[in-house]
Amino acid sequence: EAVMEAEGAGSPVGGNERHQYQRNNGKRQRVEMEGATPPQPQRHTSSRPTAAATTGSSNGDGDPEYGGERGVRPHTEENEPLQRSRAPPQNDGARAHHDEAQSLSIIPIFGKAETEDLLHQMATFIYKFADVPNVEIEIKLGILSQSGSRVYLPVSCETCITRDVRNLSFISDLGSQTFQLLNARLNERTMDTRSSSPVRYKRTKITDEFYNNKVRVSRDNHGQVQACVAKQRLADLDVYCPNRTFDFRVSASTETHVELPHPSDRPTHTRTKERLSYSYERFSFDMTKVDMTGRHTTTTYEMEIEITDMQYLQQQKAALDARAPNQFLRFV
Repeated sequence: EAVMEAEGAGSPVGGNERHQYQRNNGKRQRVEMEGATPPQPQRHTSSRPTAAATTGSSNGDGDPEYGGERGVRPHTEENEPLQRSRAPPQNDGARAHHDEAQSLSIIPIFGKAETEDLLHQMATFIYKFADVPNVEIEIKLGILSQSGSRVYLPVSCETCITRDVRNLSFISDLGSQTFQLLNARLNERTMDTRSSSPVRYKRTKITDEFYNNKVRVSRDNHGQVQACVAKQRLADLDVYCPNRTFDFRVSASTETHVELPHPSDRPTHTRTKERLSYSYERFSFDMTKVDMTGRHTTTTYEMEIEITDMQYLQQQKAALDARAPNQFLRFV
């Protein structure tokens, strides 16, 4: 929803800086932000109890790039259909219509409903890599680009892209305007004390040094080494979304801890990452402003959603393999 609100505000990649306006308690307030900002404490006037967001530190591992969400309704024998949450009806007529719709049930002619195709492709991709040691599965928001422009395909709905498309690349820069809007929406969610699933955030600043052998050395503000890893990309699943501002990419990678490079080695480029990580249930929503130096100096605004509870995912996969009740499709 936040991304859809950003449509018409400019190109998703680059574009002129503009003031963003956002509703807060029925009033329009002017928002001017440079990069991501953490949620600010607000004064509560209701009698409802409040809970402050907690902060912490992080080593900032992981290359930021993207995320995306859209409701689907898979239906298998072992899993109930996924349902997009809805606000309760506001009047008796709407409530009666809502109750009637909820009671309807369509039985397929052959007795079994098929899983929605896009969900099936994503579930198959995640299933394939779920048990790989040290695997990291993440979703990135961005655009699928061909020769510098967003790719065009003659389709009218979300579509998985094969690797046969020539010169296809993924640009994970959302632009500062969309970045600020998503940041503000996540801050609102963090300050919402009514939810039974709280959102917590932490802010970090890390400088990554990259070397020719794909080794990444991450240092904190004091220059202390936080991690030294070699990252290997296993596979990508690109999804083209013609009706939305952004496409998304699902990636599976491994990170292996390695020895520090020799002091005489010099990094090919560096990335300074100012990151706000919002933890929600078994996921982390990472918003990152990235300043990269090397041949050219660039600034990008990136968002990714990472699965943080891989143990739970692996447990659900094991139950699926054993044909036992599981939440694998619901989790995906």
